[in-house]
Amino acid sequence: MAMTARKGRGLVVVLCGLLSACTAPTPPGRIIAVPHSTPVSAPVPPSANEIPCADAIDRLSAPPADHDVVLDAVALPTKVLQVNDAGEPGLLFAKHGLIVRANTVIELRVSAESGRNTLIGWGSPGPRATDLHLPGCPGDTDWLVFAGGYTVDAPVCVTLTVHANGGEAQAHVGVGADCPARHPQPGVRAGPRR
Repeated sequence: MAMTARKGRGLVVVLCGLLSACTAPTPPGRIIAVPHSTPVSAPVPPSANEIPCADAIDRLSAPPADHDVVLDAVALPTKVLQVNDAGEPGLLFAKHGLIVRANTVIELRVSAESGRNTLIGWGSPGPRATDLHLPGCPGDTDWLVFAGGYTVDAPVCVTLTVHANGGEAQAHVGVGADCPARHPQPGVRAGPRR
C-alpha cells in the first residue's frame, strides 16, 4: 500500500512537470487570474492619440485675428493653408500650429467627407491620426500652441468635428483648397475671445 501511494505521488509530480513544460508563456500585458490571488496586469499606457501637454511650444493671451474660435476651446485658421510635399509618396502636408484653450478637455475628429487619407497631428512628434484628444493641459495663459498640421493626399477642405465644454461643433480648414461658403455653425465664432 505504501509503495502504491509513493508511485502515485511520483506520477503526479512527473505529470505536473510535463504540463508546465508544455504550457506557453503568457503574453505581456495579459491579466493572469491565479486562484486565491489578485490579478496582475501591465500598466495602461496613455492613449496613442493623446497630444502630450508637455509638447506645447508657445502660450498666447488670445488667438490671432485670422482664426475662428470653436466652442471657446480651439482656434482654427480661416485662411487657406499652403501644402507641400510631405516626404511620403502621394501625401501633402500643411504646417500649422494647433491653438487650444488651457485647462480644457478637447476631442478633434476628421469627418469622413474630408477624405480617407486626411490626418491631423500635433506635438513633438505627437500622434498623427483621424482623431486626437487633449486632456485639459494646464497653462498660465489662456491659450496653448502645439506644432504640427494636416496631412492630405490632395488639396481639400478638411471638416473637423470638435467636442469641448459639453458641446459639439463642426469647423472647416482649407488645406490647399478653399472651403465653400457655409452657414455659421453653432459654437463657431470669428475672431479671438479672451
